[in-house]
Amino acid sequence: MKKFIANHLISLYSLLNICLVLAITVIYSLDEVPQQWTPAFFAIWMTYLINGKIGLKKLLYKMAFNKTDIKWYILAFTIPFVVCGISFLIISFIKHQGFLFPTLHHSLGMYSLYLLLIILGSIGEEIGWRGFMLPILLRKHSYLISSVLIGVFWGIWHLRFQAGIFVFFIYILLTTELSIIISWLYLKTKGNIVAAIIIHSSFNLCALLLFEEIVVNISQNIKLIEMLYLSLVGLFMPFCIYIVIKMRKYK
Repeated sequence: MKKFIANHLISLYSLLNICLVLAITVIYSLDEVPQQWTPAFFAIWMTYLINGKIGLKKLLYKMAFNKTDIKWYILAFTIPFVVCGISFLIISFIKHQGFLFPTLHHSLGMYSLYLLLIILGSIGEEIGWRGFMLPILLRKHSYLISSVLIGVFWGIWHLRFQAGIFVFFIYILLTTELSIIISWLYLKTKGNIVAAIIIHSSFNLCALLLFEEIVVNISQNIKLIEMLYLSLVGLFMPFCIYIVIKMRKYK
């Protein structure tokens, strides 16, 4: 069994994640699927099964803070705020014909709690996507193919069907772009996933602060969701093109 799992790591990992998320969806509503720690759960279990305590230690050590990577951490935090800030301006001018300040709907205490949950959720996902899945894919595929494979699966795994097929495909394109950027940060920090956790958390924090009214009830805001995802895809595109060009020689 151990040999079989080792030979089909990515296929089994992907299948287990999808099956568990579907099972969770049966219990919870599609809008509130508590799935963010399923990638970490299976990554930790499969790593321990195949490589034991040494492999598990290496996986978890990828979350160690490295002072030499601070510039990448800052960049990881900044990119989502720049992109989401511009997207907020675009949507404000289209919807309201002018600039509106973001509306805060919760107390400072609640936002602190949300931030904690966002960070924990990002850790759960990034242990799986970049800590476990990416290095395995990089053994056989290029940086770009590995990033795209994770991005497409990542988008499908979120089960964003509430707003229809068109929004679902735009969302997959968005997660693919994010995957290209996050994988690049992973390689720039030599396999450290702190930058991945930071950019993931920063993006989700921006969604909470700037677009909560849109993303909370996706099925009731289809046009705004389309506008939001399309603007984000367009704004992340230059980053992705730049990175792909820079990384085209990476094998």
